[in-house]
Amino acid sequence: MFASCMGAFGFYYLYGIVHWDIAIPVTLGSIVGSHIGMRLTPYLKGAWLRWILPIIFLVLIGQVLWKLL
Repeated sequence: MFASCMGAFGFYYLYGIVHWDIAIPVTLGSIVGSHIGMRLTPYLKGAWLRWILPIIFLVLIGQVLWKLL
């Protein structure tokens, strides 16, 4: 996954189409979010994750669809 992301970044960087005003906050959010998730995972029960993750995904899909309409 990391190699794929770096390859895509290299392509966009070389062609000068990186939107730094979007890329930097998304990168920082991903780093912080992954560390928080990594720290919380041992404390969460598997059954709870099976319920909450699909709900989060459905909310995010709904948000994207709402913005598209």
